[in-house]
Amino acid sequence: DRLKTVTVQDVIAVAAKYLKPQNRTLGEYVPTEKPDRAEVPVAPAVEPLVAALKPGAPVAQGEAFDPSPANIEARTIRTTLSNGAKLVMVPKKTRAAVVDLMMSLHFGTLDSLKGQQDVADLAITMLGRGTKKLPYKEFRSRIEALKAQFNIGSAPQAVVVQLEAKRPELNELLDLIGDSLTEPAFDGAELEALKKEQLAQIESMKNEPRVVGDLELQRALMPRAKDHPKYVQTMAESAAGVTAVTLEQVKAFHSKFLGAQNSEIALVGDFDPVEVKAKLEARLGKWSSKEKYVIAPDAFVESKAGQSTVPTPDKAQAWVGQGLAFHGTKDGPDAPALMLVNAVFGGTAASRLFDQLREKQGLSYGAYSAAQIPEATQGDRAAFWSMAIYAPQNVTKVETALSQEYEKLITVGVKAPELDAQRKTLLDSRAQARASDGQLVNILIRNAQNDRTMAWEEQLDGKLKAVTVEELNAVIKRTIDPKKMTLIKAGAFKTVAAPN
Repeated sequence: DRLKTVTVQDVIAVAAKYLKPQNRTLGEYVPTEKPDRAEVPVAPAVEPLVAALKPGAPVAQGEAFDPSPANIEARTIRTTLSNGAKLVMVPKKTRAAVVDLMMSLHFGTLDSLKGQQDVADLAITMLGRGTKKLPYKEFRSRIEALKAQFNIGSAPQAVVVQLEAKRPELNELLDLIGDSLTEPAFDGAELEALKKEQLAQIESMKNEPRVVGDLELQRALMPRAKDHPKYVQTMAESAAGVTAVTLEQVKAFHSKFLGAQNSEIALVGDFDPVEVKAKLEARLGKWSSKEKYVIAPDAFVESKAGQSTVPTPDKAQAWVGQGLAFHGTKDGPDAPALMLVNAVFGGTAASRLFDQLREKQGLSYGAYSAAQIPEATQGDRAAFWSMAIYAPQNVTKVETALSQEYEKLITVGVKAPELDAQRKTLLDSRAQARASDGQLVNILIRNAQNDRTMAWEEQLDGKLKAVTVEELNAVIKRTIDPKKMTLIKAGAFKTVAAPN
């Protein structure tokens, strides 16, 4: 019946709306009288091939390594370079003689770094784009020839270096790292290329619901002054900041702030500790910054209930996040219970949010939660938040489902079987992290920053095992208050309002 009512004008209108050349995929068939096809030869007999086989050099098999905190601590060597840089090493035999390295070099103070965020990020990124000895392309080619994974990135008040390599190439790579940090090329053309890359990335992300939604939630939960080194910028602020940075500013930042005296260096894998320390001492032991380093802590800001929507036109996906800030530190009495609350609520693929919103109700592509608990030296502003990715038309259902899950968490609480299951998942995850050399260097760096040994990790495991259902539910009631939560939505909804 509906087909009978279709007019020529209807057909023309629909064609104009949907049949756009820029949406087209074009395939073309070109016949030929003499096709040139690949001929697959008959497989040769296997026996002669095997008989003539000459095995190559055997690959180092590594050792069976117990990733318990006590065993890691027993294998750990701690020392310092002459300028005070902390060096933590766990030598062990690894398959293919692989070694993982991480460095965290800290700089500046709250006052000295005011308004320096964009300059700092670009200056640090430029450290990986060539040295005075090797232009960028030659530098990267040398890293690839040495079959290493190498990256230099920025973190608040820190340069972070990551390296995965094999023992025979380690010495040369340490020299390349030393050149990158102390004698960067700072080529003007490379800086402009980097700025274009970052601006293109910002442009590509500015309407992505997951990106802009999370950005606005972090801005709401962690408000800071605009000139604070950890201020969370808007997309527009990031673009303007990148555009304004000059080569002179980048060079001046490096000269003033960077050095190795306030740093931690960790290695795990197949290496000679004496040789490694000597090389690091030669390259970084006398490299010190002109400015002192003091952690810029976060002042506590009380959470305020609120809701806002960020429009992301023409996106078929939406994002919602909600959370609150509260007092807490990693050394605080509630920290282990909060880690378990997160595991139960949304910290794993077997948690409540993922199970309810994705598996049972089919409303979300993914739903998770996170607990951000700072070190005591960084302040006592902790936060808990949840998020979900979904189709915009399901916005009301998703918000209702999230609200119901929070309500059940607070009023019904957690039962012993669920706590025990998620406790095991969390403890297994922590053990797996210690068994991964790439993650273990991160743990060693973090503990070195806070003057801790692996005994702290063992104690934390013990505290996680000791949390009772009663303690967990008490922490939930004391901490999670939906009335204080900020809710941020991002998507192409019919009616939107600008973020508060």
